[in-house]
Amino acid sequence: MAGLIQEARKAAIVVLNKWDLIKPKRGERQTIKQLVDAARERLFFLDYAPVLIASARTGENIDKLFGFIAKIQRESRARIGTGVFNRLLRAAFAANPPPMKKGRRLKLFYAAQAAGKKDRPLQPPEFVLFVNDPRLLADQYKRYLESRIRDAQAYTGLPIIFTCRARTESRRA
Repeated sequence: MAGLIQEARKAAIVVLNKWDLIKPKRGERQTIKQLVDAARERLFFLDYAPVLIASARTGENIDKLFGFIAKIQRESRARIGTGVFNRLLRAAFAANPPPMKKGRRLKLFYAAQAAGKKDRPLQPPEFVLFVNDPRLLADQYKRYLESRIRDAQAYTGLPIIFTCRARTESRRA
């Protein structure tokens, strides 16, 4: 199911239910950390999703679940201004330039956050990058840019979507 969530680019919260059945008497913090670490390891592709340990039967941490839902709703409406976003990306490119691919390097001309559709709630943030060649954006560099974006705006529980469009330098205004 987690793979389908990732493929569909949907918001997510990982809930480890049935805590009431395994809750230890001592060393609880260590057990919680081990469970959360194990979940993160297995669901590494949903690294943007918060992990919550809960019990539907006893109601433990259900209030936190609704808190996460409200936070994700707020985050889905958050926007990064175009000027701020371009400065953020330029700083990221300067600090860690994109890797070379077949003797060429990804060059960023301009970027903006795409406008979300008002009729679609919990829409993940989408960023449009105008670059010299979209094929030069490597997956690991995408993850790096995503990390820099999350430093500025957390987007908790939401995947970040990149759309790259080719643009030649001569068309740059």
